[in-house]
Amino acid sequence: MNLADLITALEAEDPAKVCPDGFRNPHSYRGDYMDLAFEPATNVTVGDMLTAARSALGTTYQGYKGGEFTMASHSWCWLSEEGDVSGETISALLLRFMLASGTLPGATDTTVTTASPEADKDVLTDALGPGVLMTDRCSMCGHPADDHDLQPDGTRPCRTPGHPKGVPCAGCRKLLSPEHREAIQEERENDAFRAAWGAFFVTLLDAKAAFGESAPAFFSDIHESALASALITYRQHANDAGGA
Repeated sequence: MNLADLITALEAEDPAKVCPDGFRNPHSYRGDYMDLAFEPATNVTVGDMLTAARSALGTTYQGYKGGEFTMASHSWCWLSEEGDVSGETISALLLRFMLASGTLPGATDTTVTTASPEADKDVLTDALGPGVLMTDRCSMCGHPADDHDLQPDGTRPCRTPGHPKGVPCAGCRKLLSPEHREAIQEERENDAFRAAWGAFFVTLLDAKAAFGESAPAFFSDIHESALASALITYRQHANDAGGA
């Protein structure tokens, strides 16, 4: 998403809405100095995010290793701590999630739970549009938000590797265990994995070619599609092997 589109989307929202996950502090993105990045922020209003976005338009920032870079309406926007290369673009989908989870001061909770006893997910009402559900999971690691440490302000900030605060959640710790790392090495020799790995790159390169110069703005969407392609291929390969 470029800066002009970001500003337009924020202008359409109530500036008083408080988003549990948002952004602040615009700066030159270390991954590409000509691009714009914002630092992640918690419990930030739409108005504050809009002010940050507007302030970046026409502003000249210092690159991480020098140089001056002026941000324009076409500047691509990223979500990254200053000095880091997160690889996480502020896509239209990510912004929708940020805004949909926001609430107005004094408003009642819009979160509802499914009636099924075995259900383990909370879903929002149709704030994201018909048929679109938002689970109560960390947007970074995908694990249940309850796995993250509860902070004094009532938030559960992400604890995935690479984030400066705290430690990984229980789900992440399992993924970082010696046992899991050994399992990774074994899985890499599996024929189904090799097929999935190929599918990942075929889809990734095809999507990048389709988006062309706009590809950086759809970083998350492109990589999620590539991963989905890999999973489909893996399952198909496993099913074929099971039926042989």
